[in-house]
Amino acid sequence: MDWCLRYVDRLTGIQEGTRDTYRGEILRHLSLMRHTLFDGTELPATIGNITADDVQDWVRAETQGERDPNNPGTWLRRKAAPKSIQNRHGLMWCIVQAGVDAGLRTTNCCKNTKLPRLDAGTREEMVFLEENEWLRLRAEITNPRGRDLADWLVGTGMRRCEAAALQVGDIGLRRGTANVQRAWKKSKEEGWHLGPPKTRMARRLVPLSPSLQQLARRLMAGKKPGELLFQTRHGNQWNSGTFYNRVWTPALDRAAARACRNAPACTTCGTLSPRG
Repeated sequence: MDWCLRYVDRLTGIQEGTRDTYRGEILRHLSLMRHTLFDGTELPATIGNITADDVQDWVRAETQGERDPNNPGTWLRRKAAPKSIQNRHGLMWCIVQAGVDAGLRTTNCCKNTKLPRLDAGTREEMVFLEENEWLRLRAEITNPRGRDLADWLVGTGMRRCEAAALQVGDIGLRRGTANVQRAWKKSKEEGWHLGPPKTRMARRLVPLSPSLQQLARRLMAGKKPGELLFQTRHGNQWNSGTFYNRVWTPALDRAAARACRNAPACTTCGTLSPRG
């Protein structure tokens, strides 16, 4: 693990929040790597001794998870999603390649790893709402300021951290655009703070529909150019936890409960089933 952390600590061109994320992935997941000898003896993994078999064993461990032997109904480590495994393997590949470049090994043992398919699971990685579904969900958002932000996210496709970082001066009502130049970030040292968007391509002008222009004009009234366009009731920024826990999740729960109350009883088992 020393080499892994050394690699991440010396990376340049990344934000501190990203560095913290990499360190967390190393400590929680890459640290599970073990080097297994032919006789089955397990040794601590190092940059010099890990093999392709060790990497494949790690992938299997991530895929299967680990149950508590004293309580089979609980997990010591839950199964990882295929996308998460691919991302962690990509980080490992870079770390091992740095070892190759430094002359600590001759080949990259992550080169031909067989990874789980992204479409192997039954759960969708991303869900897109139909218009009628969104309108039903929107009706359950009781926080008016949260509803404004949700309308903006749906209407523009912007990331929440980008939309919540918009300032009044970023809105061009004449052109009907929003200028994305910053996003909310979180790091151990600074907490929540404003920084550049996720990628260079994320700096962009987002076109605004007439309804979004009207929304922006209402939110801009009485504010200075440097003030946040979207604010909570107390004038604070919308961070991911606040929006998710106080706006989005409660609305989902209420919409699901209403759908169950309005659904007809299943003629086969007598339970409630959704229409259509």
